[in-house]
Amino acid sequence: PEYLDPMKYELVVRPQNVEFFQNYKVSVKDDEGNVQSLRMSPHHAVKFGVALGWRWLVLGYSINVAEPRKDRNLFEFSFNLHSRMLALDLLLINHKAAPEETPSFRINSSKGFDTPLSKGTYLPGVKAFTAYANAYYMFNHDKYSYTAAYSHSNLQKRSAGSWILGVQFNKQRLEMGDHAAMPDAFKNLKFDYAKYNITGGYGYNWVVAPKFLVSATVMPAIGFNQVINEKATAGNVLSAFKNLNFDVLTRVGFVYNTGRWYTGAYATTNVYDYKFNKTGMSNVVNYLNVYVGMNFF
Repeated sequence: PEYLDPMKYELVVRPQNVEFFQNYKVSVKDDEGNVQSLRMSPHHAVKFGVALGWRWLVLGYSINVAEPRKDRNLFEFSFNLHSRMLALDLLLINHKAAPEETPSFRINSSKGFDTPLSKGTYLPGVKAFTAYANAYYMFNHDKYSYTAAYSHSNLQKRSAGSWILGVQFNKQRLEMGDHAAMPDAFKNLKFDYAKYNITGGYGYNWVVAPKFLVSATVMPAIGFNQVINEKATAGNVLSAFKNLNFDVLTRVGFVYNTGRWYTGAYATTNVYDYKFNKTGMSNVVNYLNVYVGMNFF
């Protein structure tokens, strides 16, 4: 039986709505073992734009319609190149230190404080940077098409799945600053590390009905942390291995594709986790993409 049907079109125009959510959790342990933790997030970006694609390559541009003033402090770029066999994802997010007039980060929740911090309190001066590259290979690419779900250069005719193996690099930097609203234990706290991962997981395309596809991919990752500006000694390398951290990428979506036009949505979540000595940080990056596309030529 035939599992895949290559598209007869090579050019795509795709209006889209992109929503961007990010959440940080930062924790500090004192000498007595008491832990204070803080969850915070930058503003929620709601964007509208258009994407243009040629075969495997799709490039898009969108603008923030929810809080355009706060986008002055944010640079965000994503790039995806998907074929049936190989895929490459790139992500770059840079939050500059926002002034008090247009703050970005605010407190979501807190634990371990004598007096809980007020939810919604803005934290001017926080700076954050995320860079990410992930390359991976689909083993069962003769029957399973990653592109059928996310870049639409193939049609999945029958349900199929595939094991996925890849390599990943990510760079994380977070500077909490010293604003008066920042709790004392977190003032001037800084994380700056790079991580080299091996990723492996599974993707499955479920053909619910002709032309209607539901897809899910889960890719855990494990790797070695390199703390920036820290000299490599036997002690800190051993400590990093003792505190191996796991990251994970998940992507779920659905699409209705007639070949000439298609519509659908997908959500992507990247979880980056780091623990070292008495501090810890997790960074969760979420995207929700809703689109309608038309194929030409």
